[in-house]
Amino acid sequence: MEVAVRGKPLDPSRREFVEMDYYQSGKADAGARVFAGPDAQPWERVLEHHEPLVPPAMRWLLSHPALASRIRGKVIDLGAGTCWTTALLSQHPLVDQVWAFDMSERFLLTTGRDMFLRWKGVEQKLRIAIGDFNALPFGEGEFDSAFLIACLHHSVTPFLTLTEALRCVKRGGRVFVLEHPTATLSVRKGRAMALELSRGAATEVCYTAGELEYLLQRACLPLNGKSATFRRYPVDTHTRGWRWLVRRGLRHTGLEAVLRPTVFIYEIEVQ
Repeated sequence: MEVAVRGKPLDPSRREFVEMDYYQSGKADAGARVFAGPDAQPWERVLEHHEPLVPPAMRWLLSHPALASRIRGKVIDLGAGTCWTTALLSQHPLVDQVWAFDMSERFLLTTGRDMFLRWKGVEQKLRIAIGDFNALPFGEGEFDSAFLIACLHHSVTPFLTLTEALRCVKRGGRVFVLEHPTATLSVRKGRAMALELSRGAATEVCYTAGELEYLLQRACLPLNGKSATFRRYPVDTHTRGWRWLVRRGLRHTGLEAVLRPTVFIYEIEVQ
């Protein structure tokens, strides 16, 4: 497997370069091995620990009767990282080609490819591209769908990341954003943690549900002859029982975003 498309190299003076170098140098893999211990695939353990709700939410999206029918043709996984999302997308029967896009060539071709195969990805559909999220090396309307799965909060300039994703998707196509916002009541603590992580090689931005939706609304405003609209889908891991009742009560009273937001999937339709 080789890189099919290369964007411009990242400027070493930018914050994103620090994170790219962390993955490109192999330090990220070394950190994952220490975290996971000797008895598991390191990045699967990292995923289970840091983002346990994201894979179930992604499977929910791919099995949703209406949403799944809109995922088709040529799609791109932006911020593919370990490529487990890319693998699930490649299994979708309506997807012809899936592009894994990220900053580090080494990481995509080693760890990413390994995880892609472990998650039973369809290798014939896979394409690899590297570059800058804020200057995607693709043409206008080149993709039928784009995916930002638990990665928008890793962008230093999320508005540019979103507008670039929208630019590369054709009219009538979709951009899917999956995020788990922070409770308004806990935002001070969440931001302190995000700042601490960002002092190292990571890039973390803490959003409340309201802030995230304001960002999406801004990105959907008309630009270069294109605009977009979005819908929000809360993903509930509990479908019955007392936890389900509590979640419904929080949502009905408007306290969900304040006390305990769920994972949200945003479907953005490009117009």
